[in-house]
Amino acid sequence: GNPLEFQLDFFPDEKNAAANDRRDPRAESRLESLYRGILEGTFDLSVPGFSPHGSFFTGEAGMPLRFRPTMHSGEHWREFIIGGEYRSLALVPFLRETKNDSLFIIKSHKADFFNDECILQYEDLAYNLGVALVHRHIQAALRERLKELTCLYGIAKIMSRPEVPLEEILQNTAELLPPAWRYPEITRACITFDGQQFKTPGFIDIPRKLSAPIKVNCIHRGAVEVIYLEERPPLEEGCFLKEERSLIDTVAGEIALVIERRQIEEDKLRLQEQLGPGYERGQSA
Repeated sequence: GNPLEFQLDFFPDEKNAAANDRRDPRAESRLESLYRGILEGTFDLSVPGFSPHGSFFTGEAGMPLRFRPTMHSGEHWREFIIGGEYRSLALVPFLRETKNDSLFIIKSHKADFFNDECILQYEDLAYNLGVALVHRHIQAALRERLKELTCLYGIAKIMSRPEVPLEEILQNTAELLPPAWRYPEITRACITFDGQQFKTPGFIDIPRKLSAPIKVNCIHRGAVEVIYLEERPPLEEGCFLKEERSLIDTVAGEIALVIERRQIEEDKLRLQEQLGPGYERGQSA
């Protein structure tokens, strides 16, 4: 059979990385501790088995492995017994977003399978993969920002038309929100103002939501809410991005501003009506 098996693991999820030793309940914790030390650079790279770039390899994973922490860590030598069916193991850190937070885990049933030259090749591969993943991350972030800008541009166009009723502005704004979110197909939005709701079809009030208050002249008059109809992985704001928090806050602020401006205009017209035509002639004189 093939003497080599590749496994790619994204730290800190080591469940797959420990699959070769499920029979030993301590396997995951041992690997987790070892992974963390390698990724955080807490081991002395002058110890045999480490490359200058921080990768580690051993030809006999069943034997006790001793690691010397760096001088600033203040720790003593640490010992690991990885065990499992694979005799050779290589751990190569690589960049996934903005730091080394992932590992190539390369294993072989043969003893002493790895050497300095092949570790260097794996490090080159890890570097190229890291660059590709960073590029992908940047492209995804740019797509999200473009969606947000498109949403804000559409809202600005609607709000710039004084002849459009406020109710229509709020409804159109609610409809512009879902396409700006990460998962538009399960996103629904609702804008509440003075007890009246303007929402997209399928909106329901559930805890899984992002909300921002609408405050007009420091008085709470309503809220902008966005929900996901399905569960999504946890992020900075529950299951939402921190940029989405910023976006919904901006939208709520823009709604408050347009309402304030319209109220100022209404108050001005009301005052003119109360003062009568003589007031307008006096103003133009």
